[in-house]
Amino acid sequence: MSFIKNFIISSGTVIVDIAVILLEVLVIVASLVSMVKSGFIVGFATFLIGSISTIISAYFVYLLIDIRENIAKIANSKATEVTNTQNQQ
Repeated sequence: MSFIKNFIISSGTVIVDIAVILLEVLVIVASLVSMVKSGFIVGFATFLIGSISTIISAYFVYLLIDIRENIAKIANSKATEVTNTQNQQ
């Protein structure tokens, strides 16, 4: 289990990039289907709303990944600081 967790954490941005590409392809397909069935305006609205939602969601996930990386850096620096203080005493 820890292998899967470490793989996902280490390659998180790649996974998000692939998900964004797949979602954008799905948005394009859905908007084309909407254009054929309901008209141009509905299809265009589907494209805009889907694309904006995908981009905002991806940025949110990127933000969470950056927050996690920064928390890990802070924790490592604090652990190093505590170790150095204990070694000096």
